[in-house]
Amino acid sequence: MADRKATNKYYPPEYFDEYLEKGGKGGINTFRGEHPLRERAKKLKDGILRVRFEMPFNIWCNGCENHIGKGVRYNADKSKVGNYHSTPIYSFRMKCHLCDNYIEIRTDPQARDYVVYSGGKRKVEEWTAADAETIDLSNVGTAEGDRGGVDPFASLEKEVAQLKKAEEGKKRLNSLKRDRDSRFRDDYASSQRLRSIFRTEKKAIAEKKKEDDKLKKKLGVSIPLATPKASDAEKAKSVIASRINQPVSSNHCGELAVREGS
Repeated sequence: MADRKATNKYYPPEYFDEYLEKGGKGGINTFRGEHPLRERAKKLKDGILRVRFEMPFNIWCNGCENHIGKGVRYNADKSKVGNYHSTPIYSFRMKCHLCDNYIEIRTDPQARDYVVYSGGKRKVEEWTAADAETIDLSNVGTAEGDRGGVDPFASLEKEVAQLKKAEEGKKRLNSLKRDRDSRFRDDYASSQRLRSIFRTEKKAIAEKKKEDDKLKKKLGVSIPLATPKASDAEKAKSVIASRINQPVSSNHCGELAVREGS
């Protein structure tokens, strides 16, 4: 029953018999006097919400000096602690799973990163994009990355190539539009033409099936017949002609003479 309550699928009889009949207009959570988030919203009046937080990087705990790897998940208290311009700064406070020390990690909108505010120390991992064989995206979106790190000639060549590609795409699109308009300008006429083609093909298939059935019945076979080809007729004629023009052997002539004498 607890799992049904967690998803608000269980409605006790008191909810209908007492609450709704007396003019109650709230949902099942209002009837129970509980928040939809249950225990997670226990400190919501203080601006704290319990969330599931995943460690964004490797850190060292100041309490037990143990290493906590990236991706380890905790039940953290999330709260708003300030603003960077119009972007809120959030704090995530959680207890280390190896000791009683509390670690607080905050968002850093300016650097688009997280910072360890208290209770721990971030593990310093210095590397370059060349070492990791990746593309350096650290300056993307900044003035230095947008202007200082771009070759103007390469940018111009790229822009010219994009314009050329767009012009070719525009020509092809116009060609497709003209082709569509020429074929399907009148929907009724197009549908009528397609139906006529379909009826003609259906009639031809029915006639061929009738002829094939007649031939199979004559030959006494039940296998499907292949579509005849002009080359098949030429091969058949050549085989028949070779049999007609084949010379008769002497033994065969002697046998014929004996049969006539007898």
